[in-house]
Amino acid sequence: MKKYFFLSITFLLGMLTSCKYASQIADAVGSIDMDGESAYKKAAELAAEVDPAWKVYYLSLDAEGMADQCRNTLGVIQVRMMNADGDAYVQNLYPVKTTPDIDKFAPKGVTFDELPAIDFTAEKALKNVNDCKAMIPEGYKFLNLYSYIKEYDANLKGYATRIVINIQEEGKESVEVNGAKSDVYYQLEFMISPDGNIEMKEG
Repeated sequence: MKKYFFLSITFLLGMLTSCKYASQIADAVGSIDMDGESAYKKAAELAAEVDPAWKVYYLSLDAEGMADQCRNTLGVIQVRMMNADGDAYVQNLYPVKTTPDIDKFAPKGVTFDELPAIDFTAEKALKNVNDCKAMIPEGYKFLNLYSYIKEYDANLKGYATRIVINIQEEGKESVEVNGAKSDVYYQLEFMISPDGNIEMKEG
């Protein structure tokens, strides 16, 4: 059973766990970095290709592999969308386009007409990523971007963004217990309101 520790650092609560792969390991040829412009250009391109009869209310980019692999390679781009009849579906657009499936997590009490068009551009997304990376506490370094999610919030009546970044403490990137060495990472979660305000939350 995996053991978790928690570390309190002023405004963040980090999760300590083993990390099977470090982000410094070279990614496969042709891969796309999660914190690079190409990932968000690809997401914007694919979102623009969604049939205009559907409105996208959720767009996500997730890193390749399991969470504790700490890879900084784009793995999946997914959209959730609604049509004028109120039907809601979820579909993966990358690396391959999958068959749409019913979305059980569609926003409640929101009609197609009330749903504003999602405002997603590579430029704005990358700015969000870089603004969050700039908030990494002193003494810690970027390891990988685990997920980027833009989703309609019915309470805020706009699109909010959630970014999860993994970091490592400089000079304390690994621990050794009984001859076994494990890499260590901490997780930061950022919430960006529709008006652009960024709040760092406990990971």
